[in-house]
Amino acid sequence: MFFFRRREKLVAFVAVATLSLFACEQASDHRLIGDALLAKRSYREAIVEFDKAAKDDPKDARIKRQLGVAYSSLGDTKQAIANLQAAKALDPHDTTAALILGGIYLDTQRPDEALAEGKFVLGQSPKSVGGLFLSGSAYLAKNATDSALRVFRQLDSVAPKDPRGPFLIGVALLARGNERDAISAMETALTRDPSFLDALTQLVQIDLGAKRTAAALARVQKQIAVVGASARHTELLGLVYLARSERDLAESTFLKAAALDSTYTDPYVRLSELYRAGGQLDKALAMVDSALKRDPNNLSVRLVQALAFQQQGKRDNAKRVYEDALKLNPKFAAAGNNLASLLAEDGDLN
Repeated sequence: MFFFRRREKLVAFVAVATLSLFACEQASDHRLIGDALLAKRSYREAIVEFDKAAKDDPKDARIKRQLGVAYSSLGDTKQAIANLQAAKALDPHDTTAALILGGIYLDTQRPDEALAEGKFVLGQSPKSVGGLFLSGSAYLAKNATDSALRVFRQLDSVAPKDPRGPFLIGVALLARGNERDAISAMETALTRDPSFLDALTQLVQIDLGAKRTAAALARVQKQIAVVGASARHTELLGLVYLARSERDLAESTFLKAAALDSTYTDPYVRLSELYRAGGQLDKALAMVDSALKRDPNNLSVRLVQALAFQQQGKRDNAKRVYEDALKLNPKFAAAGNNLASLLAEDGDLN
């Protein structure tokens, strides 16, 4: 009897272990498929796979984190935050989830919560570049420029080759009204990485804001000569031409940017805006179609599309586009306001 009881227990143990292993294998399969779909930006399909993986292995923090990333990419902030918080609860040391969560808090104007996540990361790793970046950015969003400068200078000392350090120092200095030192810091960022577009864009904005359009043009042309004509650098050049009221040059430059990278949507958006502003509505809508084929969820493109329909007198089409945009982002103020105006004018409000 004793032998049989031991054998029954052994069989039961083996059965439980086999089922557990099978569940882990299933979770692993769904997780791998989800990862692949996430890399392809197929976010909804990725969520389906990660949900299956989470059911098979509910204690896997990484699955929850990936769900958070997928939901965030779809603009579903509520679900993104819930899953990232769940990931942190499952793994109290998950600094990656904290950084992603902090970034969402920054994007949604919740700087205190972003700062808390940054401090959490720095508590785990005091020299974390991501933690310093998040904390400094949160301070900046809170208009605590002294604290932001302190953190960004720490970031610069931790990563002396990283262009983000001097760039962010420049942003903080600019917020304090110290334009001269801000320009110097951002130029240092470009020296570290001549292709660092954030610094170049900010420097161009400073030049254009001060009506130094020739200086802005020379600055962009110089960097293109150094790093080559990428789609993004070329688009920036087109924006400078537009600021100089050189419409034909802006158009040809945006077209060149679009040709350099067919997956990059922004030049199509710029062209659609340019054509709409010039009353070339058919060309504007053609560019909208090109942009939406590449990025169906682009709200800027949908806004141009709706405005072009309004200019053509196709008010029902415009309403439909605004409604579609609001389905993608219910907080899209421009679409909401414009739709409300059209409904009021047409007597469609309840």
